Amino acid sequence: MNCTICGHNDSREIVEFVSGVKILVCAKCSNAFTYPPPKLPDYVAEDFHANGEATNKLTRLEDLPEEIRTSYDIQSKLVERHVSKGEPILEIGGGEGIFLNILLERGHLVEMNEPSLSAAARARSRGLKVYNDYFQAVRFDSAYSLIAMAHVLEHIEDPMKFIWNLRTILKPSGYLLLTQTNYRGFMPRFLKDKWYAWVPEQHFSHFTINGIRFMADNSDFEIVDYKYSRLYHDRSVYHRALRYIPFFQDQVHVLLKLKSR
Repeated sequence: MNCTICGHNDSREIVEFVSGVKILVCAKCSNAFTYPPPKLPDYVAEDFHANGEATNKLTRLEDLPEEIRTSYDIQSKLVERHVSKGEPILEIGGGEGIFLNILLERGHLVEMNEPSLSAAARARSRGLKVYNDYFQAVRFDSAYSLIAMAHVLEHIEDPMKFIWNLRTILKPSGYLLLTQTNYRGFMPRFLKDKWYAWVPEQHFSHFTINGIRFMADNSDFEIVDYKYSRLYHDRSVYHRALRYIPFFQDQVHVLLKLKSR
C-alpha cells in the first residue's frame, strides 16, 4: 500500500466504500490515494465533459452552475495575472475547450491536448487547436509559457513522473496551473464516502494544498499563488456557508512556477 505520489509506506485509512475500496492518507506527503488502485479507462472513447448530454452539442458557459463559472473565473484571473497575451498556453485534458475558449476570446494563444474523440471534436468547433491523443504520444510544436490541467492529475497512475515530464515542454520559468479537489475540505469530511468527487473507480490520487506543495518541492516547481473554490453541491446551509470559509472548500486552484535552471 505504497503512496502513489511519493512511494512512502506509512498511511492511514480515512474512507471505506461499500465495495471495500479505501482512501488512504500518506503520512509523508499528506496526499491520499485509492487502494486498491483503479484500472485505467479508455479515455479516447469516454467523454466526461458531455455529462450525459449529446456529444455533438456545445456547452454554453452561461448555462453552467455558479460554482463551475466561478472556477473558470479564478483560473482565468490566475493566468492573466502571470502570463502575457501572445504567450503560448496548453491545456491538458481540456474536454470540449470551455476554459481555453475563454482565454482565446481574451486574446491568448492557446492549444489543447485531449484524448477523447468526441470532446476534441467539440473543442475544434470552437476554433481551438487540439492534439487528439494521450499526452505521452503527442509531439508538441513548441514549448509553453503555461500548462493548465483541471481534474486531470488524479487520473494519472504516477503523477510525480507526469509532472516531471511536463518540464520538457515548459519554457524556463514557465507556469503549471492545477485545479484539484481538496479532500480536506468540509464537504468530503461531512459526506465521507458519499462525496461524489472521490470517484474511486477512476482516481488514483487525492490532493490538498500541502500535498501539492510537497509535489512542487520535489519536481523543481514552487507555488506562487492559489485560491480555493467550491464544487457543485445541493443548496444546503453548509454549502452556502462555505462561500465565506475558503480553506474549507473542496476545490483548490494552484499556480506553480518552474524554478530557474
